[in-house]
Amino acid sequence: MNNELKRVMRVNEFEQGLRELCNDVRPILGDRPTIVELGSYMGESSVIFAEEFPNGQIICIDSWESGYDDDDPCSREDYIDVEHQFNIRMSQHKNIHKIKGYSTDFNILSDMVYIDACHRYECVINDINHWKPLTKKILSGHDYNTEEFIRINPHIAGVKKAVNELLNKPDKYYIDGSWYVKV
Repeated sequence: MNNELKRVMRVNEFEQGLRELCNDVRPILGDRPTIVELGSYMGESSVIFAEEFPNGQIICIDSWESGYDDDDPCSREDYIDVEHQFNIRMSQHKNIHKIKGYSTDFNILSDMVYIDACHRYECVINDINHWKPLTKKILSGHDYNTEEFIRINPHIAGVKKAVNELLNKPDKYYIDGSWYVKV
C-alpha cells in the first residue's frame, strides 16, 4: 500500500473515531458543552468538535511552538505555517476560541477536555493531573492506540501508560486512538 493511501486511511479513521466519541458523549455533555482541546495543531479535531457541537464552545489551547519532543515528527514542523493553517480553518467556525500558550498555564472549567498535546509520559501525566479537577463530565484525549501502532509510532507510548496509571484505563476508546473517561 502506498504512503498516500495509508495517510488517507488514517485521516478517515481519525475522523470516524472522533465523531463516534462525540456521538457517545453527547448524551452526557448536552447541546451546549464547553470543550477544551489541548494541542490543536492545524485544527482538524477542532473543526470536528465545532461541527458536532455547533451550540457549544470549543476552546483550543496550543503553544504552536516546535521542539517539544525530539521523538515526535510533528515537533519538527514549521509552526508558523501550522498556526496559519489552524487560523484559516477556524475562520469558518464562530464557536472556536484560540488560546496560545502551554496546556497547564490555564485553569478553565469545562464539560470535557481532550488531551492531544505533548505525548511524552510526563506531559500526559501533567495534563491529566492539571485538567481532571477542572473537568465536570468527560476527560478524553487522543493516541491511546494498539501495541502494534505504538511500535510503529513509539513517541506516543507515554499516552497509554499515563492514562492507564492515572485513570485505570478509558471507559471507551476508538479506532483513531481517541478515548474518554467519565469524571
